[in-house]
Amino acid sequence: MGVRSARRGFWSRRTVHEPRCRRFQVRKTGSRNDRGSAAAEFVLLVPLLIGLCLAVAAGGSLVSTKLRVNDAAHQTARAASISRDLADVEGLSVATGALSAAGVQCGSLEVAVDGDFHPGGTITATVSCTVDIVGSDLLGIGRAHTITATGSSVVDRYRQAGTS
Repeated sequence: MGVRSARRGFWSRRTVHEPRCRRFQVRKTGSRNDRGSAAAEFVLLVPLLIGLCLAVAAGGSLVSTKLRVNDAAHQTARAASISRDLADVEGLSVATGALSAAGVQCGSLEVAVDGDFHPGGTITATVSCTVDIVGSDLLGIGRAHTITATGSSVVDRYRQAGTS
């Protein structure tokens, strides 16, 4: 009986959850000192995530405004290429109309139109708009941003220059 009790079989008197050997025992991954560490990590990460969201929103707003100012510059150059001479160009009103239709409110707007008004010439319009980006002052990049865009258009070759 002594030999038999010393050499038990694998399934005899052993519970299912009891490990067979100590080297295969699973150790607990945490200790009691780790309590509350998830809350501390959460508190540290939330401001970073909020800052990242603000940066994405401010960047998206800047890119959207840049596209709209670029479109206004192209519309101004097209309107200037249709006009007969430099004196007839109303670039500021065209740019203001295009930007207000797009929902962009400029603090200051500057429009410069230049080029060759002869048939086949190129007209270039430069639009510069200063905008306020909401939320960008929280990121430390300032609220007022000046966005400048240039658009070009070719004067129609088959029109008569200088006649009304």
